[in-house]
Amino acid sequence: MGNEEGGQHLAQRWTIAQSWWIASELCRRDSTLRIDQDYADGSRRLRVSRDLPRDSGGMPHVTLHPVRGVEGLGPTQWTSWPKVLSEDNPHAWVNRIESKFGWAAGPTPATTTRSLTYRLVAQILASTVNQRHQIQAISWNSMLGSTPHDSSWLSLFDGVQSILAPSGRPQDLPLWVLFREGNEGVVVLSESGLAFRRDGHQQIDLMARYAKRRLLDDVLRGLLPVLKGG
Repeated sequence: MGNEEGGQHLAQRWTIAQSWWIASELCRRDSTLRIDQDYADGSRRLRVSRDLPRDSGGMPHVTLHPVRGVEGLGPTQWTSWPKVLSEDNPHAWVNRIESKFGWAAGPTPATTTRSLTYRLVAQILASTVNQRHQIQAISWNSMLGSTPHDSSWLSLFDGVQSILAPSGRPQDLPLWVLFREGNEGVVVLSESGLAFRRDGHQQIDLMARYAKRRLLDDVLRGLLPVLKGG
């Protein structure tokens, strides 16, 4: 199901992709920001905030919910997706969020491994939004258990075990797992700039591929075939 305003319905595959694009743009333009994910109101939502511990409390943040919309802007609590997506300028809401929270005050920083990882997830979701088997990006945290599996299945990804935190401890190097059609994890992305495939390929250095021409397509080339089932 999707959001509703004035009889309009938006499929979550569109709102999730747009959530990631907005969040990744905020982090691209301000390297002190990070993306967290949690599960609330029956959906996985994204939260963008300063790079501080989760338990620091009270930090300014913006929440992007695939059904309810964007939280924290305007006189009402939520700005619905039909309103967000009706804007002609795709950066309008990015600019509004930055203005409210005082983010991106200086020049756009150089690409970091973290911002590159976020942009890559956003581009993957946008590139696969109409394919038959939907792609989901789910944060991995060994303490919170935020994926539908225990950690044993990660042994299928050559090299991932070396960067996992001990069981029961928070993951120091944040990981995002890309699932195809529910429970089939096919790619693991580390915010340290590495990608791991489960089909016998060596880990991919994302920044090394990006730095050659500064094009996301160069990074995507080694990931889209397996995400699309090719």
